[in-house]
Amino acid sequence: MITRISDYLKKSIPGADVCIVGAGAAGLELALALSESSLSVILLESGYEEYDWQVQKLCRLEQKGRRIRSADHDSFFGLDVAERSEARLRQFGGTLNIWGGRWKTLDRFDLQAKPFIQDKGWPLDYEELSRYYHKIAERYEIAELMQVERAPFSLFPSSSFSSGAYLLQGVRTDIHSRFYMPLQSSKVRVILGANVVDIRLSNDLQKVDHLVVRSMEGHEQPVEANCMVLACGTMENARLLLASNRQIHTGIGNQSGWVGKNLIDHLKGRAYLTLFPQHTKGLEHLTRKIGSKTIGYDIKIHPQLLKEWDLPNHSLWILRTAENFVYKCRFVLEQLPNPDSRFYLSEKRDALGMPIGCTDWKFREEDRLCYLRFVEKMNQLLKEHQIGTLSCYEMEQYRDCSHQLGTTRMSFTPEEGVADNHGKVFGINNLFLLGSSLFPSGGNANPTFTILALARRLGDYLLRSS
Repeated sequence: MITRISDYLKKSIPGADVCIVGAGAAGLELALALSESSLSVILLESGYEEYDWQVQKLCRLEQKGRRIRSADHDSFFGLDVAERSEARLRQFGGTLNIWGGRWKTLDRFDLQAKPFIQDKGWPLDYEELSRYYHKIAERYEIAELMQVERAPFSLFPSSSFSSGAYLLQGVRTDIHSRFYMPLQSSKVRVILGANVVDIRLSNDLQKVDHLVVRSMEGHEQPVEANCMVLACGTMENARLLLASNRQIHTGIGNQSGWVGKNLIDHLKGRAYLTLFPQHTKGLEHLTRKIGSKTIGYDIKIHPQLLKEWDLPNHSLWILRTAENFVYKCRFVLEQLPNPDSRFYLSEKRDALGMPIGCTDWKFREEDRLCYLRFVEKMNQLLKEHQIGTLSCYEMEQYRDCSHQLGTTRMSFTPEEGVADNHGKVFGINNLFLLGSSLFPSGGNANPTFTILALARRLGDYLLRSS
């Protein structure tokens, strides 16, 4: 059922087995995964069905380092401006409302340990994640994507290059039919306009006792549940943990100081691939039609060579032909894990009395060196196989992809992160995190597919544990 916080002015919000905070991709997918079980579920969402600028202003950021895409919150802007200028949206559906609809999986290489770039990898087995990719692909009717193996580019030998498939034009989610209507008719209690402003722990600090929910008008309610799941996005998951500092002054889940650290994103910029003249046919199959879906492909260096050359998993998207065998491309760069790149709290407050978030998004010197080495090695391979040459802009001219990741990273041990491989916060028995804030690293793929897969996986885990 869909309700509003105003419906609870004269009555208490009932307790539940599971309380999910955030009705974006992660929270909605988890709610639906649990909706047909015997568990009682509450889904709390700050926004409403329609865009509301006063609610969107709660996403205000102060920025210190490299700038992350964000609108000017001092002046009114509508959904059209938010779609162009905001990386986050406080509304039922979250950023699915403005998402471009590209679907792409992480590579096996992305989850592996890479000591050469100080990356211990994901505490998660790729085969297990892949099973959930297939489940999500079936649910969203994009199974064709999982059946594509390599790009149809015969110019690029598989001994030196790898490739990946993604939905080029994508399947943009119909939020109303896929989420709103099923939840409206389910027993899941969705409460819109419900802003979680504090997490209160039990006296022994081992579990969440209740959440404090506040309306924009200042009405406050406690929400109790046996299990709490924060699915608010990379910035808001970290902000809520850090701001909940009444009982633990450093914030919840922050015993090792990792909450807010490792703020990473993908970088994107232009590149140009010039084929040698002997390739008269050029690249004939930049995309492939499979059923009603348009599949695109990227070109990467083979994982074995990435290991040999100490490189991250950058990706080259070949977009279209220009003239004289010059193809316009887009480079998508994997940012290296970086504990010095972070999200933290300002002394300023928003309309709810919550500390405003601050970002200090920065790169390691190794990011720049790896980029230069990647371009050098890519050109080496292109010339070695008599394919062509690659020219790129400097990394400083690249901009963010609005794929914020990593501020509450999952890890093997509490000393290395915030949560375990199921998203359970270390030291708190009933608090889980969900979404891209868990990513220890980002690969080069749009995160939505992986977010949905992790949500469905957590749903199965909670059902087994109930």
